[in-house]
Amino acid sequence: MRRIPVLLLSALFAASVVFSTRADPAPVLLAGRVLDVETSRPLAGAHIVLDSGRRMTVTDARGVFSFPDLASGRRELAVRHIGYATARRSARVREGETIRLLIELEPAAVVADTLSYSIPAERAPYTITAGEIREHAWPDAAEAIRHLPGVRVRESGGPGARKTVSLRGARPDHVRVEVDGVPVNDGAGEAVDLGALPANAIRSIEIDPRTRPGAPGGLIRIATVPAPGAALNAIRASVTGQAPRAVAGELSVTRSAPSGTVTAHARFLDSRGDFEYIDESGELRARSNNQRERLSVNASGEHVLPADLTARWAAALDATDAGSPAPLYQPPAPEANLDETSWRAQISFASDAGAPTRPPLRLRLFSAGRHRRYINPEYQTDPSTGQTVRHTPADVEDDDLRAGADLDSRLTLVHSDELSLDALASAELTLERFRSADRAGAGASSRTGGAIHRAAAGVETGLDATARRFGLRWRAEMLIRNDRYRDARDAFAAPWSPGGGDHTGGQLAVRVSPLAGRWSAELSTGSSYAPPSFVNRFLVESVFALGNPELAPERIRELQGGVTVTQPLAAGVTASASARAFARATDDLVVWRRNWRGQYFPDNLARAGARGLEMSLHMRGRSWLRVLAGSFTWQRAVNTTPGSPYRGNRIPFQPDRFASVLLELAPERATTVAVELHACSRRFSRESNLDPYSAAGAALDSYATLDLRLRRELSLASPGPTIALSAAVENVTGVRYELLERMPMPGRTWSLRVAFRHESPAGAR
Repeated sequence: MRRIPVLLLSALFAASVVFSTRADPAPVLLAGRVLDVETSRPLAGAHIVLDSGRRMTVTDARGVFSFPDLASGRRELAVRHIGYATARRSARVREGETIRLLIELEPAAVVADTLSYSIPAERAPYTITAGEIREHAWPDAAEAIRHLPGVRVRESGGPGARKTVSLRGARPDHVRVEVDGVPVNDGAGEAVDLGALPANAIRSIEIDPRTRPGAPGGLIRIATVPAPGAALNAIRASVTGQAPRAVAGELSVTRSAPSGTVTAHARFLDSRGDFEYIDESGELRARSNNQRERLSVNASGEHVLPADLTARWAAALDATDAGSPAPLYQPPAPEANLDETSWRAQISFASDAGAPTRPPLRLRLFSAGRHRRYINPEYQTDPSTGQTVRHTPADVEDDDLRAGADLDSRLTLVHSDELSLDALASAELTLERFRSADRAGAGASSRTGGAIHRAAAGVETGLDATARRFGLRWRAEMLIRNDRYRDARDAFAAPWSPGGGDHTGGQLAVRVSPLAGRWSAELSTGSSYAPPSFVNRFLVESVFALGNPELAPERIRELQGGVTVTQPLAAGVTASASARAFARATDDLVVWRRNWRGQYFPDNLARAGARGLEMSLHMRGRSWLRVLAGSFTWQRAVNTTPGSPYRGNRIPFQPDRFASVLLELAPERATTVAVELHACSRRFSRESNLDPYSAAGAALDSYATLDLRLRRELSLASPGPTIALSAAVENVTGVRYELLERMPMPGRTWSLRVAFRHESPAGAR
């Protein structure tokens, strides 16, 4: 594999695993772990109620919970989980002391009418836990959220392909992605590749599709740093083989001590990538030059330091060496190649374990970079025909480097049994440099005319209020954010200097739920700006395209609301359902248009709008019915410019309807059978649908795919290591479909997976 520093990555991975020396621990105050008394396995989703409902939290996938900011005194805990008897514990908390509890729950038949199942108000609209990821064997972050309402994944097909995500009809580059609190979007206008983050390296994923300051197309939060108070030693390994000729291997290690936890994860994929598909005429064809080698390494940790400080860090590297096939109906490019390496690193220091009278403060330093090179030789030999194909030669190399810091704090203004009011404040500064060079000399000297620099600064303030009245819990959150940025060709310029952008957005959200009830309702409105990509602004004119220095920022406004209901149906069976409606308006939407000379250029469309409805249903049981889940999304994204002859035309790539259904059965305790269905309506495929110089009406056909999965778990000891065997068939019927225009997805594919897992509690008492 070319230019991937395997030895350096191996050393980094090994160092991350063995590193465990830390300073003396500071207090976590009250934390613990919840297990099944019969199997000693962690229980995710257990509700921990403190002091008769004054505070509440939920255990994560490892069964871990924590209450970090308690005053001294005696505390009463009630631990509830559907299908288990309630457990009660008491503990006396003293300032400067750490209390860790190990709580084991006994299975018990529960009468549905007497069960109180609480819905935490702090959770995002959609949350994926590490336990769900492991249960369904999703390979990466994109696959883990594909089934959620409002989520659309775009990819070119084949193992290891680039995967970007759209929420509620927004462009993928408008979706803000944060990994351990650090945004990974860049100013070059690139959507984040969620296929670069292996799922087994993830602790949780939160999807918040609402428009909010700094996140015009919604927010995806991914956590890899171990949960506070986690106490677990674990090793996980897996090998996956997939037809045709693809293999992936993963290794994950977690080590815990009283003073913190370190996790390291590595994944390697080697795929020829060539696959068969059905073309528009119904004939079976081969898709070649899809080979990929991809290495992903992730490491993270939490360390407790003196002076009530906690240090959390994370680092990742993703390197890809891949073929780059030409779109269908264009001359084949069997020798085109794309090499890409990206990395990120961060460290944060937080005083979130301090005394209740001291406001928590967090300082975070981060950096990220990407190097990419695309090569398309002038003369190439088509292996299927033996003919020589001539192309316009290309050898384009891009580099992007970002670094920054942010500081945030939360100050409690009022805290009582009836009312709590917190003030929020954060500031962020980011510097970014992008450089692009055409090494083939076939076009301009650079796609951007040299290096482009962006300096950006953001300040966010807000209030978070929670009140308890009339047996209900009311929560209101208000945010205001101001962003400034300045683009320059030769050197950095201050974000507040003349010629820069200055934009303000906000969000107001209200949520209500019973103190110990089964439903919640929310209503929110938000606005945000999306600065133009500096690549689009400074693109050098060529035969095919040119930039637009006059591009204006896009302004997005949204109103949305929804209801979530959770209802126990029988002993060990719980159902939850949600419905959300939204209306979103975008001013100065950027689309690629074509001038009278045939050149494409980015331009601001006057106005676009989207509205839709998202519905989901989720049932989980402990007997033969493990999971029954479904989601349906109806949305309509169109040109809404008053007086435009193209008013009402669809926004490209956004379907009107799409849905997912998952049925998982357990014929016996250790065996599961899953059936998954994905369906999507017809989509317009070209931004030229909004362009008078191009023919309108191009579309991608509707499709429905069916996947089957069989999983068998073998326990080598109780408690002790386990081995899971999985077999899957994707696209069982071999239907033809595309997620991107002229980039077909594979037909029927097979995969086999063997996974080993060994976990043991550490530091619990």
